[in-house]
Amino acid sequence: MQFNKKDLYEIEIKKLAYGGQGVGKIKTDDGDFTVFVRGTIPGDKVNVRLKRIRKNYAEAETSEILKPSDLRIEAKCKHFDICGGCTWQNLTYEKQLEFKELIVRETIEHLGGLDGSIVRPMIKCKDEFYYRNKMEFSFGDNKNEDFVLGFHPTGMKYDVFNVEECFLQDAETITIVKKIYEFFKVRGIPRFIFNKNKGILRSVFVRKSIHEDKFLVNLVINDKPTGWESEFVKTLQSIKKVASIYVTKIKTLKGRRTERKTEKLWGDDFLRETLKLNDDIELHFQIDPDSFFQTNTRQAEVLYNEVLKGVDEACLENNCETAFDLYCGTGTISLVLAKKFSKVFGFEISSAATKDADENAAINSINNVEFVTGDVLKTVPTIKAKPDLIIVDPPRSGVAPKAIEHILELAAKTIIYVSCNPATLARDLKIFSEGGYTTRYVQPVDMFPQTYHVECVAVLVSG
Repeated sequence: MQFNKKDLYEIEIKKLAYGGQGVGKIKTDDGDFTVFVRGTIPGDKVNVRLKRIRKNYAEAETSEILKPSDLRIEAKCKHFDICGGCTWQNLTYEKQLEFKELIVRETIEHLGGLDGSIVRPMIKCKDEFYYRNKMEFSFGDNKNEDFVLGFHPTGMKYDVFNVEECFLQDAETITIVKKIYEFFKVRGIPRFIFNKNKGILRSVFVRKSIHEDKFLVNLVINDKPTGWESEFVKTLQSIKKVASIYVTKIKTLKGRRTERKTEKLWGDDFLRETLKLNDDIELHFQIDPDSFFQTNTRQAEVLYNEVLKGVDEACLENNCETAFDLYCGTGTISLVLAKKFSKVFGFEISSAATKDADENAAINSINNVEFVTGDVLKTVPTIKAKPDLIIVDPPRSGVAPKAIEHILELAAKTIIYVSCNPATLARDLKIFSEGGYTTRYVQPVDMFPQTYHVECVAVLVSG
């Protein structure tokens, strides 16, 4: 069947896909043709126009909702229809959990070739709203060329709309952002224009310590003379919970590496945060503007407790002395494991991350963890010890094939795979299965309510 982008096609949305799109079918002489439609939910009957047509599927946009789904609810946020931050605020939270669990199960079955029954029930997040500890707000212009500070509309890289409310981070975040917006709008300081490399204001990061109930503000600007920094500090000092104010200056010159310099304008050097886990594990962290930390502090405790459950199971069955934490970042999981093992090695390619990891170990007086900087393929062979357990917590792209080969050669009794992408998790579990490992279970954890994102903890055993 030949499809025309100008034509309208009527479809019913049957399910949701990872990425947030609704999934429907167009009947053809050759069978059902899959269509992904942004902004729809199961039960919607819609007219759509196809935007991107591929051999086995198409992406479409809704022209008209003919009959809305009975599952639809009114979104809490006025920006929901244009904002790219939330995808499923028009569903009850219980339905969000149901669809996320289904997505993980189907992905494990279809891409991983594994039995979907190994996927355990989704662990919900206690806080459906106000759970994030970090958000970025961008400076820009709207259609009327007015000065704005807010978020990017769905699918837009440069456009920005002025944010008036957001229910993902602490409510006081918007109070801070509005103060900053008013400060710069009154002074007529221009936003940075990327394609012309001119202007000043790029973005604002607002971080919160859940433990301390304090904020760190980091203003990101083009590297130009300012003169208004002391006034900027005074403006934010009027908000009692703001504890630190930083500025990051970015210098971009054609043909040269971009330079980035962060300096404190006022307040504490960092925020202090605490993670409290089972088995009386309590970890403390110092967070500056460039530190990596799980975006949902409270649910990170839940996620890491699930990692510990997998560790406890493995160590009951086998004698566990040494653990390798691959892709260890700033060392959080390595430090979580420290109480369970005689020795933990954390491997990370970023020297800045391992520097933070060393500092985090020192803060917590942990001495049996060693962080190694460099590519996993090159650094792991330098360690004489052999791991009883391996933790992998890779980026969305999953574990590189060469790295999987090397992990298989290490022959650890147990592998715990922490994933932020069900598709690459399923792909990698299939490869580990072919290499002699059995996936005992996959535990999905909802870290980001109102979005399609989902974390999983998978426990693999050899033999």
